[in-house]
Amino acid sequence: MNATMIDILTPVRHGEFIRGDVIAALTAQDVDLTWYVDSGPDRPVTPSEREVLAIGSCGDFWAGQKCHMVPIITKRRALAGRGSGPYVFMLDADILLPMPSLLGGLARALDRWSDVGATGAVYHVDWPCFRYHVAAGCMMVRRADWERVQPLRGTACECFNIKTALERLGKRTVPIDPYRLHAHQWKRVDFRTAAVTPEAPCPMCGLIRNPTEPPRIERVELSLGSDGSADRSALEELVRRHGDAFAVRFGASRPEG
Repeated sequence: MNATMIDILTPVRHGEFIRGDVIAALTAQDVDLTWYVDSGPDRPVTPSEREVLAIGSCGDFWAGQKCHMVPIITKRRALAGRGSGPYVFMLDADILLPMPSLLGGLARALDRWSDVGATGAVYHVDWPCFRYHVAAGCMMVRRADWERVQPLRGTACECFNIKTALERLGKRTVPIDPYRLHAHQWKRVDFRTAAVTPEAPCPMCGLIRNPTEPPRIERVELSLGSDGSADRSALEELVRRHGDAFAVRFGASRPEG
């Protein structure tokens, strides 16, 4: 493990779990990292907010997508001040990182190119319009730049908000070429019904991102620190004991502040 310090920010919907393979991929990263999780109660979207989001949306699908994202965006922003490392990596709860050197490589890219404000691995590979698009669920930024990004206003797309904020600072957002390397999103949501949809093999590499759960998958609960952090040694112990066939729910409420 090298000395690169990265703070991982992960919002989790209230009562939901994170799969063991997601955690195993995170603990395999060859960097010094601290993981911060917000798994507390979700912020409700009011009826009046739904009306406003619907007016500004192109159809029911995108209106549903915006309503679905509001609680996640709220939690990610609540986690924004956690940690003190020079890099912040935003990781959604259903993103499987593709290789142990990914985070270190992203940090080195930011070190090398001062005009790059954000980078990350693409995971919306089955939505052609999102290929070569760094989503906020798998994005690394410098903490100094992240602290200058204002909270979301007028749109439910946080990645666009970050991208435009960085452009105002004279910096660009650069995705990894998904044909060479991409992350995997194991969960999809039908935004019109809020139901989790079945998954087909990854269109880029054939990986089945959401296979049928093993019948005896271990369900474990993990307590968070007072600052919302998850102890890395505890995560590594879970992986040592269960491999990647387990599911974690978090026992502490969301961090204050």
